[in-house]
Amino acid sequence: MRQSLIDFGQLAFRIAETTFSVYMCSMSRLITTSQFLEAYSAGSIGSHEAMQGIGVDSFRDLLNAMADGGHSLPRGRGREKQIAREIAEALPLLTEALEPEAPDPVFQ
Repeated sequence: MRQSLIDFGQLAFRIAETTFSVYMCSMSRLITTSQFLEAYSAGSIGSHEAMQGIGVDSFRDLLNAMADGGHSLPRGRGREKQIAREIAEALPLLTEALEPEAPDPVFQ
């Protein structure tokens, strides 16, 4: 009877090593400051990765770099559905408020 023993320490190391390799591979494609800012603006990387990539230590410096480069701030992922729902809820109220009221027959 063969028993297989799992070395969880070795397994955890392999997972961490693979994750780091994938991370470094994706980061190696981003070279210039502009590329990091574009990737952050598109939501492809997080603020921490963007700050590391452009060599700043604070979120304030990242925001300044975004503004200086003309990049828009990233939108939260998955907000499109929430925004569409909010528009669908607000549209009938706005339409009702903008429609002209019928003249009051008492004042005619």
